[in-house]
Amino acid sequence: MRETAGRTPAEAARALDCVPAKISRIELGQSGVRLGDLRLLLDFYGADAEQVDWLVERRPTSGTGCGSWPPSSGRAAQHPE
Repeated sequence: MRETAGRTPAEAARALDCVPAKISRIELGQSGVRLGDLRLLLDFYGADAEQVDWLVERRPTSGTGCGSWPPSSGRAAQHPE
């Protein structure tokens, strides 16, 4: 979603007031994401209400060490960006 929005990890990190490595860990599924941070990023990426609701329901709450965020298979792959 970040790439589709034309944003870099550095821009996302500035929006979240964190380091780009945190954005990378979130996207790689290596770190959870707080609800407020997720909403902020989704707003920054220009997500619509349906996308926000769908992704909030599926947000990782702790590092799983597998997969990527946001989900990229199944329904997520079909969900419009």
